[in-house]
Amino acid sequence: MRRINALLLAVLMLALCLITSSCGDDKKDTDVKAPTSDNEENNDYSTEGDIKVDLSDATLDIPEDAFYENYTFTVFVPYPYGIDRFVRTELNGDPVNDAIYNRDLALQDTLGVKLNAIDMSAYTHNQAEYIIDSVLAGDHAFDAAAIHSTSACAALIVADAVLSFDHLEYCDLSKPWWIQGFSENCSMFDENYFGISSACWAYYQGAGSLLFNKDLAKERELPDIYELVRKGEWTVDKLIELTKNFSEDLNNDGIFNEEDRLAIACSDFAKMNFWYGAFRQSTVSRGENDEPEYHVNSSRMVNVVEKLNTLFHAGRRGSVYKANVEDPVYDEMFVEGRLLFYVASPSTAASFREYDINFGIIPLPKLDKNQERYGSWVDPWHLTLCVPSDNTDHERTSVILEAMAYHSYKLIYPAIVEQKIFGSGTRDIESLEMLEDYIFPNVFFDFGYIYDGWGKGYSDLLRMLVPFNSTDIASFVASRKNVAEDHYEALYDAALNKVEK
Repeated sequence: MRRINALLLAVLMLALCLITSSCGDDKKDTDVKAPTSDNEENNDYSTEGDIKVDLSDATLDIPEDAFYENYTFTVFVPYPYGIDRFVRTELNGDPVNDAIYNRDLALQDTLGVKLNAIDMSAYTHNQAEYIIDSVLAGDHAFDAAAIHSTSACAALIVADAVLSFDHLEYCDLSKPWWIQGFSENCSMFDENYFGISSACWAYYQGAGSLLFNKDLAKERELPDIYELVRKGEWTVDKLIELTKNFSEDLNNDGIFNEEDRLAIACSDFAKMNFWYGAFRQSTVSRGENDEPEYHVNSSRMVNVVEKLNTLFHAGRRGSVYKANVEDPVYDEMFVEGRLLFYVASPSTAASFREYDINFGIIPLPKLDKNQERYGSWVDPWHLTLCVPSDNTDHERTSVILEAMAYHSYKLIYPAIVEQKIFGSGTRDIESLEMLEDYIFPNVFFDFGYIYDGWGKGYSDLLRMLVPFNSTDIASFVASRKNVAEDHYEALYDAALNKVEK
């Protein structure tokens, strides 16, 4: 009877949440994964109306009698933002906050589990150290961890501190509430040591995108960009063509900068990395036999750097791309209508909805028409899940992680997209199409960045060259080669040793 009542309460809660506010705040709120390009034909975006995400009807497959009364499931998260990503203590009317709160309540009602998050004041650069120390001590301080992948993934494999998801029976990484593509590029010897589920809801807010001012595009008489995307013709060459000679020197100082009207802007650091995803290009990948394969000085990478230098530095595009210029400067330019294209993310788009600006969301362009899929890169702050290797109850852990992913998909995803990114009263149906069919399904998980070890690899190549209109890849590689190759070979050896045990 207790179990039946719990399930009824959960169903009622979910139904109420979906009716009132789409139950979300920062992520997809559904029962399945984000739609992929395979189901584009099934989505009808031709009719304007209130934004409503397309959720899968996939079902949660865990034991019917799974119930862990009063068990506290603890997730170790990075300081200072991690706890809020998993636990909210009260309803406050904010769609994401309330979706997280209701997700945690659903876990408590259906599994008897209370979700807890701790950070031990561990920032990204020392999070791996805390996990490794905990495993070595055998203190079982947490059931799972949500990590900043770039700073921690490689170190955790080398230290044999994480358990493969392939040993977690009820974690089905093929379900829609697990983000697809991570295993494809970042597993090691067919073992998935890390996974990203809808519980890591910042993924939906941080996917690399391109915002464009529709009014400026109309004034410029640009073609229908949405249609270019649909036809597979949205390439960096097309973007270069459309932005040529656009910029205006508004203050007549002879310099095109953030004081003027510009064709395109991209801030330094994370946003520059978005182009790895756009072009589905990695500095280092997992080779045919899982050995590291280096692409940092490949002919395609040379082409990438040359194209970006043209885009950001040639032809009076006047693009602002300086390491010392921050995002708020570009935000202001975009809101004021002085920026045609802006390299940003759905979270940035959400912040612009309150302003009187007519804009759309599209994927970043492909490198060329030979590239089969569009691509999107997500900052490692979206967090990546792993389970410490000293975890003693694999079944319970897998059941809870799977249920947490499922309820996050059902509750948080719709709240983020419907309420946060678009807001009430929005009818930007085509931008929803871009997110669901071209951006979310095509995230490119870059092996060279995920396992970079926070600067031990080559992954900062683009931001070290493009801002300065440089093509000197050879000097960059020479300065990193010994450290980078030692780093990736140690990762490969450790992963090989784990599977041979």
